[in-house]
Amino acid sequence: MVRKIIVALILFASSILIFVGYGVESIDLQNSIEMPPLDSKYSNLFRFIENYNCVAQTPIQNIIEIDISRGSEYYRTEYRLNAFQNAPALKADIGFGTIEMINSNYEGIFGSNVRVYAFTNSLETAIDVFESFCKATNPEITEADFQEFYEFHQLDSGDCRIVIGNISGYVMVKDEGFDIMLEGSPDYFDLE
Repeated sequence: MVRKIIVALILFASSILIFVGYGVESIDLQNSIEMPPLDSKYSNLFRFIENYNCVAQTPIQNIIEIDISRGSEYYRTEYRLNAFQNAPALKADIGFGTIEMINSNYEGIFGSNVRVYAFTNSLETAIDVFESFCKATNPEITEADFQEFYEFHQLDSGDCRIVIGNISGYVMVKDEGFDIMLEGSPDYFDLE
């Protein structure tokens, strides 16, 4: 009995050191929607992932922490803006594609946003990313809103600009796949 308690404590302490002290290696939220004991600056992103995975057919999996600062492999020109300064960022798999999630305006005074960049070679996954992002960030968006959107827009048209509810972005057909950028302001962000 004492031996089991000691082993459990060692495993618990090791997991805390891995998550807090040395960053995130890989986190699978498909089987568990509990947030890991990670630095609190990631709490908004994990709330988003929980909500996204509850509605998505293609869940976010194999999450790793990424560095979006200048000089890193994940740097984008827009990250030079103040809204992205010290912003927490994660990368994960979505089916056979990838998704990068950034908590922009993390240190801002007007509330923070979630921005995702995704790439997939499947129209079905692109549709799932688009609709799941909308549902996960703004539950007031209805199926009727999607039907109205699709009356005037096709995600595989080449360059589809998106404005639906408080969500904006684009889906571009590029490199035999779909390049997606979406941004929204979930009500549940910054609820500590």
